Amino acid sequence: MTFMNPLLLLAALGVALPILAHLLNRYQVKQTDWAAMQFLNRSVRVRSRQLRLRDLLLLLLRCLAIACLAFALARPATNNTNGSWLPGEDRAGVIIALDASYSMAHSNGSATRFQRAIEQVGIISEHLQPGDPVSLVLLGGEHRAVLRNVAYDRERFVEALEQLEASPESLDLDSVPKQLQAMAEDMDAPRK
Repeated sequence: MTFMNPLLLLAALGVALPILAHLLNRYQVKQTDWAAMQFLNRSVRVRSRQLRLRDLLLLLLRCLAIACLAFALARPATNNTNGSWLPGEDRAGVIIALDASYSMAHSNGSATRFQRAIEQVGIISEHLQPGDPVSLVLLGGEHRAVLRNVAYDRERFVEALEQLEASPESLDLDSVPKQLQAMAEDMDAPRK
Protein backbone atom coordinates (compact mmCIF):
# COMPACT_ATOMS: atom_id res chain seq x y z
CA MET A 1 0.00 0.00 0.00
CA THR A 2 1.24 3.46 -0.83
CA PHE A 3 0.03 6.91 0.11
CA MET A 4 -0.62 9.72 -2.33
CA ASN A 5 0.16 12.32 0.37
CA PRO A 6 2.58 10.56 2.75
CA LEU A 7 3.58 13.78 4.56
CA LEU A 8 0.04 14.12 5.86
CA LEU A 9 0.64 10.99 7.92
CA LEU A 10 2.48 13.35 10.28
CA ALA A 11 -0.99 14.59 11.22
CA ALA A 12 -1.31 11.31 13.13
CA LEU A 13 0.94 12.94 15.71
CA GLY A 14 -2.18 14.93 16.60
CA VAL A 15 -3.21 11.85 18.58
CA ALA A 16 -1.07 13.32 21.34
CA LEU A 17 -3.49 16.23 21.79
CA PRO A 18 -6.39 14.26 23.34
CA ILE A 19 -3.90 12.34 25.49
CA LEU A 20 -2.37 15.59 26.71
CA ALA A 21 -5.83 17.05 27.42
CA HIS A 22 -6.76 13.89 29.31
CA LEU A 23 -3.63 13.99 31.43
CA LEU A 24 -4.03 17.68 32.25
CA ASN A 25 -7.70 17.27 33.13
CA ARG A 26 -6.94 14.26 35.31
CA TYR A 27 -4.81 16.19 37.78
CA GLN A 28 -7.38 18.88 38.58
CA VAL A 29 -8.27 18.11 42.16
CA LYS A 30 -11.20 19.82 43.79
CA GLN A 31 -11.26 19.59 47.58
CA THR A 32 -14.27 20.60 49.53
CA ASP A 33 -14.39 19.85 53.24
CA TRP A 34 -17.71 19.81 54.93
CA ALA A 35 -19.54 17.60 57.43
CA ALA A 36 -21.40 15.23 55.10
CA MET A 37 -18.27 14.48 53.06
CA GLN A 38 -17.72 11.09 54.69
CA PHE A 39 -21.03 9.80 53.25
CA LEU A 40 -20.21 11.05 49.77
CA ASN A 41 -16.72 9.54 49.73
CA ARG A 42 -18.12 6.01 49.55
CA SER A 43 -20.29 6.77 46.53
CA VAL A 44 -17.47 8.69 44.83
CA ARG A 45 -15.13 5.68 45.06
CA VAL A 46 -17.68 3.39 43.38
CA ARG A 47 -18.57 5.98 40.78
CA SER A 48 -14.92 6.89 40.03
CA ARG A 49 -14.25 3.46 38.48
CA GLN A 50 -17.14 3.97 36.07
CA LEU A 51 -15.93 7.47 35.25
CA ARG A 52 -12.36 6.26 34.65
CA LEU A 53 -13.59 3.60 32.22
CA ARG A 54 -15.78 6.14 30.43
CA ASP A 55 -12.90 8.62 30.25
CA LEU A 56 -10.56 5.97 28.89
CA LEU A 57 -13.04 4.93 26.19
CA LEU A 58 -13.64 8.54 25.27
CA LEU A 59 -9.88 9.11 25.02
CA LEU A 60 -9.45 6.08 22.76
CA LEU A 61 -12.30 7.23 20.49
CA ARG A 62 -10.80 10.71 20.18
CA CYS A 63 -7.37 9.29 19.33
CA LEU A 64 -8.89 6.89 16.80
CA ALA A 65 -10.82 9.74 15.14
CA ILE A 66 -7.64 11.79 14.69
CA ALA A 67 -5.67 8.77 13.42
CA CYS A 68 -8.43 7.91 10.91
CA LEU A 69 -8.57 11.50 9.71
CA ALA A 70 -4.80 11.56 9.17
CA PHE A 71 -4.98 8.22 7.36
CA ALA A 72 -7.78 9.45 5.09
CA LEU A 73 -5.95 12.70 4.30
CA ALA A 74 -2.86 10.71 3.29
CA ARG A 75 -5.05 9.04 0.59
CA PRO A 76 -3.99 5.40 0.71
CA ALA A 77 -3.73 3.57 -2.61
CA THR A 78 -3.03 -0.02 -3.51
CA ASN A 79 -0.95 -1.49 -6.29
CA ASN A 80 -3.06 -4.61 -6.78
CA THR A 81 -4.90 -5.18 -10.04
CA ASN A 82 -8.43 -5.56 -8.75
CA GLY A 83 -8.45 -2.16 -7.02
CA SER A 84 -9.73 -3.60 -3.78
CA TRP A 85 -8.20 -4.19 -0.37
CA LEU A 86 -10.43 -7.20 0.07
CA PRO A 87 -9.18 -10.59 -1.03
CA GLY A 88 -11.30 -12.46 -3.49
CA GLU A 89 -12.00 -13.10 -7.08
CA ASP A 90 -10.60 -10.56 -9.51
CA ARG A 91 -13.28 -10.72 -12.20
CA ALA A 92 -14.11 -7.91 -14.57
CA GLY A 93 -16.98 -8.09 -17.01
CA VAL A 94 -16.03 -6.74 -20.43
CA ILE A 95 -18.25 -5.67 -23.31
CA ILE A 96 -16.47 -5.13 -26.61
CA ALA A 97 -18.56 -3.25 -29.15
CA LEU A 98 -17.26 -3.41 -32.70
CA ASP A 99 -18.54 -1.21 -35.51
CA ALA A 100 -19.43 -3.55 -38.37
CA SER A 101 -21.17 -1.01 -40.60
CA TYR A 102 -20.49 -0.49 -44.30
CA SER A 103 -17.95 2.29 -43.66
CA MET A 104 -15.66 -0.21 -41.91
CA ALA A 105 -15.06 -1.98 -45.27
CA HIS A 106 -13.04 1.05 -46.45
CA SER A 107 -9.41 0.20 -47.07
CA ASN A 108 -6.24 2.28 -46.99
CA GLY A 109 -4.53 -0.17 -49.36
CA SER A 110 -3.14 -2.64 -46.85
CA ALA A 111 -6.07 -3.41 -44.54
CA THR A 112 -9.67 -2.41 -44.07
CA ARG A 113 -10.86 -0.43 -41.06
CA PHE A 114 -12.67 -3.55 -39.89
CA GLN A 115 -9.48 -5.63 -39.99
CA ARG A 116 -7.61 -2.98 -38.00
CA ALA A 117 -10.49 -2.92 -35.48
CA ILE A 118 -10.26 -6.71 -35.16
CA GLU A 119 -6.53 -6.33 -34.42
CA GLN A 120 -7.34 -3.80 -31.67
CA VAL A 121 -9.91 -6.19 -30.18
CA GLY A 122 -7.17 -8.85 -30.16
CA ILE A 123 -4.90 -6.49 -28.22
CA ILE A 124 -7.70 -5.79 -25.73
CA SER A 125 -8.33 -9.50 -25.31
CA GLU A 126 -4.72 -10.08 -24.25
CA HIS A 127 -5.50 -8.23 -21.01
CA LEU A 128 -8.50 -10.40 -20.16
CA GLN A 129 -8.21 -13.18 -17.61
CA PRO A 130 -9.56 -16.67 -18.31
CA GLY A 131 -13.06 -16.90 -16.92
CA ASP A 132 -13.83 -13.17 -17.12
CA PRO A 133 -17.37 -12.58 -18.40
CA VAL A 134 -17.09 -11.28 -21.97
CA SER A 135 -19.63 -9.98 -24.46
CA LEU A 136 -18.79 -9.16 -28.07
CA VAL A 137 -21.37 -7.22 -30.04
CA LEU A 138 -21.29 -6.14 -33.69
CA LEU A 139 -22.85 -2.74 -34.17
CA GLY A 140 -24.77 -2.01 -37.34
CA GLY A 141 -28.38 -1.46 -38.40
CA GLU A 142 -29.26 -4.54 -36.36
CA HIS A 143 -26.86 -5.05 -33.45
CA ARG A 144 -25.75 -8.67 -33.19
CA ALA A 145 -24.27 -10.24 -30.05
CA VAL A 146 -21.60 -12.71 -31.15
CA LEU A 147 -20.70 -13.65 -27.56
CA ARG A 148 -22.96 -12.71 -24.69
CA ASN A 149 -21.80 -12.95 -21.09
CA VAL A 150 -19.60 -16.02 -21.61
CA ALA A 151 -16.50 -16.98 -19.64
CA TYR A 152 -13.42 -15.81 -21.53
CA ASP A 153 -11.55 -18.56 -23.33
CA ARG A 154 -8.74 -17.28 -25.57
CA GLU A 155 -9.10 -19.94 -28.29
CA ARG A 156 -12.86 -19.58 -28.52
CA PHE A 157 -12.58 -15.78 -28.61
CA VAL A 158 -9.97 -15.77 -31.39
CA GLU A 159 -12.06 -18.25 -33.37
CA ALA A 160 -15.10 -15.99 -33.05
CA LEU A 161 -13.04 -12.97 -34.18
CA GLU A 162 -11.81 -14.76 -37.30
CA GLN A 163 -15.38 -15.38 -38.47
CA LEU A 164 -16.48 -11.74 -38.21
CA GLU A 165 -17.15 -9.62 -41.30
CA ALA A 166 -18.39 -6.11 -41.88
CA SER A 167 -22.03 -5.94 -42.96
CA PRO A 168 -23.41 -3.81 -45.83
CA GLU A 169 -25.65 -1.68 -43.57
CA SER A 170 -25.41 1.65 -41.84
CA LEU A 171 -24.82 2.09 -38.12
CA ASP A 172 -27.87 2.93 -35.97
CA LEU A 173 -25.96 5.14 -33.56
CA ASP A 174 -29.01 6.18 -31.52
CA SER A 175 -29.63 2.67 -30.22
CA VAL A 176 -26.01 1.87 -29.28
CA PRO A 177 -26.07 3.26 -25.69
CA LYS A 178 -29.32 1.43 -24.90
CA GLN A 179 -27.96 -1.84 -26.29
CA LEU A 180 -24.70 -1.59 -24.35
CA GLN A 181 -26.47 -0.60 -21.13
CA ALA A 182 -28.81 -3.58 -21.41
CA MET A 183 -25.84 -5.90 -21.95
CA ALA A 184 -24.01 -4.40 -18.96
CA GLU A 185 -27.03 -4.88 -16.71
CA ASP A 186 -27.31 -8.54 -17.78
CA MET A 187 -23.65 -9.20 -17.02
CA ASP A 188 -22.89 -11.07 -13.81
CA ALA A 189 -19.64 -9.49 -12.60
CA PRO A 190 -18.64 -7.30 -9.63
CA ARG A 191 -16.77 -4.92 -11.97
CA LYS A 192 -17.84 -4.08 -15.48
